[in-house]
Amino acid sequence: MKPGDGGAEGWPVIVVISTAQLFNSSVGPTSRLLAMTGHQNAVMVSTVGSAAAAVALNFLLVPAYGVAGAAAATAAALVLANGSSLVFVRRRLGFWPYGRRYARPLLAGLVAAALTLALRHGITSLEGLPAVLFFAPLTLAGFFGMLVCLGLYPSDRLFLASFANALGDFFERRPA
Repeated sequence: MKPGDGGAEGWPVIVVISTAQLFNSSVGPTSRLLAMTGHQNAVMVSTVGSAAAAVALNFLLVPAYGVAGAAAATAAALVLANGSSLVFVRRRLGFWPYGRRYARPLLAGLVAAALTLALRHGITSLEGLPAVLFFAPLTLAGFFGMLVCLGLYPSDRLFLASFANALGDFFERRPA
């Protein structure tokens, strides 16, 4: 991939970074939790270790792979930082933030991503903003459709009902 080339070759970079950010989001505020419970040293070890890994991986991967190497180094550093904070939370606080409830949304996301990637390979004429405007809603629709097919949890139904009520209230308002 050449600098400034926004072509289809850039999608692996976006997928790598997006996957690392998804993991980052799924972990939640584990670092803050550790810091608030008196385990600041664990946060520092995690942060310094991932920063050192990011620098080392960038020196190794960027000359050989360019932007893809930078994406891989950044993704690896994010996963290392968040993975180590998860391990510290488990060992020092005694709980694991994941459970069986993550399986359905994870499966729905994987199916939606696979369908979107398959469609992306089939529809190569769309590039840039038109591709985003086409594939983003399609991916969201696939995700939510798959989630409904797998079955919603009672808490999901309560959230959707509350959201629908809020939307109804918003659209029923009349200007003063």
